[in-house]
Amino acid sequence: MTKRVFRVAAAILMGCLAMPSSTKAAEIFLDNALSSKLHSLRLLYGGGEWGGAERVFEHSNQNFKIIRISGAIEKGDAEKLQKIINSDTYTPTYVVLNSPGGNFLEGFRIGETFKRHREGNDSPVLQGVVVLKGESCLSACAIAFAMAARPRDVGASVRFLEDGAKLGFHMGFLPDRISNQSVEIKEALNLGYDISAQFLRLIIDGVSPPQLFEKALEHRDPTSFYYVEADLTARFYGFTPVAADAQAEPVLSSGLSVSQIEQLCLKLHAWRPVVKHTDEELDFFEHHVLGYDTGGEPRSDFESLLTEQGGKTTRIGKCIFSRSPSGIVSFTVDENVVQATSCIPGQFLPWCQIDKVLEDYLSPVSVALFATVLGCPSGTLEPKYNYESGKWEKTWRIDAASDVSIRSEPSTGSKRIGYLQAGESVLVEDCAIASDTQGVWFKVSSGNQSGWASARYIF
Repeated sequence: MTKRVFRVAAAILMGCLAMPSSTKAAEIFLDNALSSKLHSLRLLYGGGEWGGAERVFEHSNQNFKIIRISGAIEKGDAEKLQKIINSDTYTPTYVVLNSPGGNFLEGFRIGETFKRHREGNDSPVLQGVVVLKGESCLSACAIAFAMAARPRDVGASVRFLEDGAKLGFHMGFLPDRISNQSVEIKEALNLGYDISAQFLRLIIDGVSPPQLFEKALEHRDPTSFYYVEADLTARFYGFTPVAADAQAEPVLSSGLSVSQIEQLCLKLHAWRPVVKHTDEELDFFEHHVLGYDTGGEPRSDFESLLTEQGGKTTRIGKCIFSRSPSGIVSFTVDENVVQATSCIPGQFLPWCQIDKVLEDYLSPVSVALFATVLGCPSGTLEPKYNYESGKWEKTWRIDAASDVSIRSEPSTGSKRIGYLQAGESVLVEDCAIASDTQGVWFKVSSGNQSGWASARYIF
């Protein structure tokens, strides 16, 4: 019987992705020179439990190894990777990825290799996969990255994405030179089934939500990608955002308001890994990450509340916050950690005194998380939705929450050039993240004054 053939579109043969001939083939090699870089990385939004500002890599240079995959993925690369990992079976291993993509099916094989080495409940050989700032992991590489987690890794820190890295997903495509060739139906369908099965496995295992697959389906040519940045959206996808700059530093309690802490708690609840977002909610969160309006008097002081309660740890709803002797704010989101004793009225929910020490359960609030609540994720001012006009505004007009100095630069060490009073209307034009006691700064203007003010006293 004559075999039936037909012409297939790129969407069906997405596994046949081939990089241009000028693209350099992947190199797979040991690169422990990256040790200092990995040791500098800290969590931005926590790992298995909510947290932040903690170091990711605690291994010494002597007891772990780093494998670098750099260049276009080609057939046989998974086998090369397997040999390097097996050269020392029991050494904790990290894989750093920097690839424009390549053969989709080989990307799946690399992902399967990652998963095999995540076996073992105590200490799996593969400790994590990483994409570093200034580097990229696209197409087949992104799929391999996503596949690195097993079902028991749900919510854990395995797939690390540094702020400033490029992680891009799309569906495969046929090179122009063969896109119009005839292909056997069976071969085409099997290829499509294999690729669909790998995406569905991510969803079934719970290591990535279905929205990731849906977003990838929207991008079907070699230059179109759905980029995931190192923000709360990445954490929703099961990835772990990290950084080595001011974003990863802990937030200090001085000047924080009760309202800001309540907004932080609400933000944490909205992005808990167990929460299932609709597509509309996900799109909204990606473009609108300002803190929630909890109502009430905005300048009630967080430090004063802790003093009033007679302790350093308090609970609001299912969020527990504390302040260290040095002023670092730490938290966890887990209603089962501890029961509260006495409670006092709060602006959003009652604040309750905690009757035991919880240092082992709490993690520092990172500047990155606080900046997201203030509308300055990664140091970029997010648009604010104006419900009256029904439009997104690139700049905001708000009333200053407290008296605050205006400075020439976003730093406590810069020159003071003006002063705002509480309630004064200001236009927020830009924002920045700084390595100082304030962490987040707004560029503001009011009347004939213009400069930088600490965001915690404005928002």
